[in-house]
Amino acid sequence: MRRFPTPIFLAVLLSGCVRPGTTDFGPATSTSLAKPSQSGPVVSTNFTYVPIMAITGKVVMSNPKARFVILSLAPGVFPPKGTRLFAYRNGVRVGEIKISGSQWDDKTVADILQGDLQINDQISDN
Repeated sequence: MRRFPTPIFLAVLLSGCVRPGTTDFGPATSTSLAKPSQSGPVVSTNFTYVPIMAITGKVVMSNPKARFVILSLAPGVFPPKGTRLFAYRNGVRVGEIKISGSQWDDKTVADILQGDLQINDQISDN
């Protein structure tokens, strides 16, 4: 009968019983666990994905005398009151507006700050 595999089997079996925080040569010191490696900059791997929601839409009603427009915005976009947006017609900026009312469905009210806006003018936040 061979006895050679028994010591190796016992070593492998008992290696799983070592307490956390110890090394092969005894208990770990607090300095070896607390100091990060100085080999390079510390880089965080905790990233949060934040979708960028561009505000886009178009003018569905305009009242130039009362200086307000009703906008139809993209679904899921809810700009807060006071948000300044720009109006474009054929790619040229024609005015600036400020959200002034609450939103219902995809419509909201905005005050005209500059320019004369017409129906179907495109709205964007840049």
